[in-house]
Amino acid sequence: MKYIFGLLIISFCSTIAYSQLEEKNVTAIGQFRAQLTQADKLDLRPKLPEIDSIKQNLRYRLIQKDVTIDFKAPTFSVLKVRKEPLPTVYKGYIELGYGTPNQTLGNIQYYTKLMDEKLDIGLKLNHHGLDNSKKVNLMETTQNGGALDATYYLQEGMTIDADLGFDQNKVNFYAIPLEGETQNVDNAEQRFNHYQGSLKFYNGELTGGDLSYYLGTAWNRVTDNFDSKENNFLFEGSLSKYFDNKHLLDVDASADFTNFEDSTTVNQKLNLYTVQPDFTFHANKFYVKGGVNIVFAEDETKIFPEVEILGNIIQEKLSLFAGWKGGVYKNNFMNLTQTNPFLVSNPTLSNSYYLDYYGGAKGNYKKIDYEFKVGFKNVDNLSLFTFDSQDSRRFATLTDTVNIFYLSTTVEIDLIKNLDVILTWNQNAFDSQNEEKAWHLPNTEANLSMNYKMLDDKLSINTDLYLGTGINYINRTNGEADRTGTLFDLSFGAQYWFLEKLGAFVQVNNIADNKFQRWAYYPTTGINIMGGIKARF
Repeated sequence: MKYIFGLLIISFCSTIAYSQLEEKNVTAIGQFRAQLTQADKLDLRPKLPEIDSIKQNLRYRLIQKDVTIDFKAPTFSVLKVRKEPLPTVYKGYIELGYGTPNQTLGNIQYYTKLMDEKLDIGLKLNHHGLDNSKKVNLMETTQNGGALDATYYLQEGMTIDADLGFDQNKVNFYAIPLEGETQNVDNAEQRFNHYQGSLKFYNGELTGGDLSYYLGTAWNRVTDNFDSKENNFLFEGSLSKYFDNKHLLDVDASADFTNFEDSTTVNQKLNLYTVQPDFTFHANKFYVKGGVNIVFAEDETKIFPEVEILGNIIQEKLSLFAGWKGGVYKNNFMNLTQTNPFLVSNPTLSNSYYLDYYGGAKGNYKKIDYEFKVGFKNVDNLSLFTFDSQDSRRFATLTDTVNIFYLSTTVEIDLIKNLDVILTWNQNAFDSQNEEKAWHLPNTEANLSMNYKMLDDKLSINTDLYLGTGINYINRTNGEADRTGTLFDLSFGAQYWFLEKLGAFVQVNNIADNKFQRWAYYPTTGINIMGGIKARF
């Protein structure tokens, strides 16, 4: 259509032109020249509008419109989770038992809270007696004791703790007599009375400056029935400061005083003062501890190192550690008689100084916690035990410089639910400077302990196996070195709560009926059985 329309226009224009040419004649008088006329040039440069200096106060009004949203609240369903029952806390505990050979046992404990649980008070009474004189002449021991302690919690975080106690330990000198020697019954009994008390101040939680403090004093008095008496006073304190919640600066100080008198009015004083500053730096995979232990004793000053480093090799599974430290141990009448109750009543008191170099590994592997430690210890004035020249039933002390190579192992196994297994092993090799042997010090001690609970913890079964090599001693007959037999002690025990608050127990010790002599000529009790009842309230 557009082509047809175009042809029509062209045909129409041609017809008009032709009709005009026919009416007029056109005469050309010159050559045609096209020329543009002058035009005004437009200014196209942009211009900014004039600034409006008039200040206008504008008001805005928002129209509030409530929008209704159709929303359906979701519904929640609470899952029922079985709660683990909290262990029941009992204030009181009573244990009464009887066994062979002629054993009696009694334990009472009671704890309570007063003053809105700001004050804790506890009472303990205990008794254990054994009379085996029908099998071994004069073999009889009795232990009685009691203690009262109180702890008070202040609002500022300070805690005050105080306790008073008394223990009495009675033994007989029942050592196997030498040939031709009779046992003297009149002076066969040895009885120790131990009085003790303490008062402590410390913070139960960190202060605002990440500080921890401790200040305490303790008093101990020991007497026997041979007119020996000793008083010990201890004053100690410590201050700890944490940096960046992990680095620890610790300063400990103490003053320890001992005054001992025996029946001959001989007076011995054994006083020492210690100051021990150290700093522990904790990193992600290791820590380093460094410090010193300064000891003032016997009119001289000794400085011992305090260095330890631990590196985490495999996270929680393996850590290696090494250390070098030293210190002092007080051989007063209280400590010596707690180690050997058959001691003479006028021993020579002394301080033992030691340097300990050690290293080892510890960690956890498949529910097995372990620690292996090996070391070398040099000890000056180490107390050894030999027989008294005036009474062959009793022991006297002598001191020597001894090098000790040792190996210790502790393994705790928790592979089976409700079964706890603990293995400990200590091996010592003694090298005495003056004495032929380290008299009456154990070389090898090993213990395997197992405890299994069942029937919702109503029934508990325990087994202990204790092994020990012979003890070196001086034979009373010929004065030469001798050795006691090997210890093999297997024990078994069980307790069952047939009611919530009432149960029964049985304990069988030394099933192999071993007559091991921890102290030469003093055999231990053979097989013995104890049974009784327990109550809690």
